[in-house]
Amino acid sequence: MKNFLKLLLPVLFFACSAEQETGYFNQNAERTAAIEIESVEYESIYLEYVQTSLGGVVVVNNDMLNFIDYRLGKVHEFDTEGNYTGLVLDQGRGPSELPRSGITFYSQMPNGGYVFVGSSYDYYVFNSDYDRLQDMMVRFQQDKPLEYLNNNPTPEDHRSYNLAYYIGDLRTTDRTAFLPLLGGEPQYTAFNFTTDLFAEEARILASMDIETGEVDRIFGRLSPVYVYEPNTRMFPFFFYDLIDDETMAITYGPDPDIYLFSTDFDHIATFGVPGRNMEVEYESFEGISDRQFENFMLDQWDTKDFYRSLQYVPETNLLFRGYTRRSDPDMDGLQIYRDNVLIADVDIPSERKVIGYIDGWYYTDAEINEREETKKIYRFRLD
Repeated sequence: MKNFLKLLLPVLFFACSAEQETGYFNQNAERTAAIEIESVEYESIYLEYVQTSLGGVVVVNNDMLNFIDYRLGKVHEFDTEGNYTGLVLDQGRGPSELPRSGITFYSQMPNGGYVFVGSSYDYYVFNSDYDRLQDMMVRFQQDKPLEYLNNNPTPEDHRSYNLAYYIGDLRTTDRTAFLPLLGGEPQYTAFNFTTDLFAEEARILASMDIETGEVDRIFGRLSPVYVYEPNTRMFPFFFYDLIDDETMAITYGPDPDIYLFSTDFDHIATFGVPGRNMEVEYESFEGISDRQFENFMLDQWDTKDFYRSLQYVPETNLLFRGYTRRSDPDMDGLQIYRDNVLIADVDIPSERKVIGYIDGWYYTDAEINEREETKKIYRFRLD
């Protein structure tokens, strides 16, 4: 976890500000639980060995498991027992290849196509047969020079932000990609993530037209908990998923609530129950020197608990939220919600999250052992 979270530090320190808009987070929280499931039993599956960089993720793709090799720009396919079925997408310049390695975001569109976003704001669209349809660039509006923004920082300016590599997720409809954001250029130190301005006014999502690459708006807000409880600002990350083309759910690292918004960011509902046995007595960063700050933050991430994943499974209309639990080195927590009601809060192997559903089984992401070059996933039923 520490090595992963260290990658976040360069992009977490900066965001911009302006007069806050109203109408956000205006629904009262509903903390409803009707527990149906007390525990789940996990099966472990090792994916058959194939030479990869190990820098990637396992995703559910229809009724198969795909390992997306982010470093090498390849996609390997496995069946649900972990047997290797072949390379379905290679890196190269051909019409059915991924032109570049260095993938940072991935999403499957409702129409069965795929979107891959690279590390240089490049992105590629494929159909369901992995025929490449588009090579494009993410096009933020950059009509104001950095010199101007340095003296007049406002949260509406696209150039105030970077893509939030390593913490967020890419979610897509057939026409729109939603990209996670964090503050950008170093000159905005007056609005780093420890400040009220960041907590109140930073934008968190960009809406991009998949066909053109044009970012038509930046929107969304951090949770109110960052305003009312400043110590939580040590955990300035969020996770979200689309419920449908017009509705999204968002959870924030230190906030026990889950928020439903329209894709226009109109607040629909707030719900959620705090996780079990979480250590959430976050320490104050007041008086921490610049030299000590990074170590302090990493220590907080390693010793305190937070919510770390969110996944909606449309096949069964269930929303899964994962959270860390430092009191148990082997298991974290996994909450399951149906129609905003908590129906289960169970154990899950440490640092794992639900990634999808195939034929009665829910699958987790891969536990990758680089020394042994293994990829182990877990699955469970809710029968």
